[in-house]
Amino acid sequence: MKVAALSDRGVKRSSNEDAFLRDDEEKIFIVADGIGGLADGAFASAFVVKSLYESIRGNLPASPDGVLTALSTAIMRTNSELFGKKKGSSGATAMVLCLNGSSALFAHAGDCKLYLLRDGALSQLNSEHSLVWRLWREGILPKDEMAAHPYRNVVERALGLNESIEPETGEAEVLPGDSLLIATDGVTADLSMEDISSLLNSGGVTAERLEALAALSKERGGSDNFTGILIDL
Repeated sequence: MKVAALSDRGVKRSSNEDAFLRDDEEKIFIVADGIGGLADGAFASAFVVKSLYESIRGNLPASPDGVLTALSTAIMRTNSELFGKKKGSSGATAMVLCLNGSSALFAHAGDCKLYLLRDGALSQLNSEHSLVWRLWREGILPKDEMAAHPYRNVVERALGLNESIEPETGEAEVLPGDSLLIATDGVTADLSMEDISSLLNSGGVTAERLEALAALSKERGGSDNFTGILIDL
């Protein structure tokens, strides 16, 4: 397994309100994105990453179902802790990924992304808790109009905004030769799925491909913070 991670402010934002953590030995990977328009976004994302990691490090069961329950519980606990500190004035979206044998196990709240690259084909493994995704699921908004929708950045679920939260969990089989990209929503602020797929398929070492994604995002305008963890299996 080869892993690369980076977080970049981008071009148009004055600060970076993303955070990430990678533990290659425990195979735990976390990204979080402070909610724009609210106070202390950088604090919220850093708090979420730290709290999630402390909740699950060394406490993950052996079974996939047990891991999913532990990840969901960690998100609910972290949400309660952040709400207790900020009373809803600050929040963050988040995705936590654990690799367990041939399984990718994840839990999330908000619009962070988890992509799988297999045999040259890129797919998104998670749904998103955002206005445009809800409109698409309800058949109101065509999928090809989601990226350009004026309210594409409106999230409907995030840690710290309410006393309780309902995380979403998922599981996917992973194979040798697969790549996983876990990222905040800034990865698609200026890049299409085709852009991401092309660069991830470009060959080269893990870190170079991730750096190329961040560089292209900035060339296209860098309208948001960019944070990603790329895992080659």
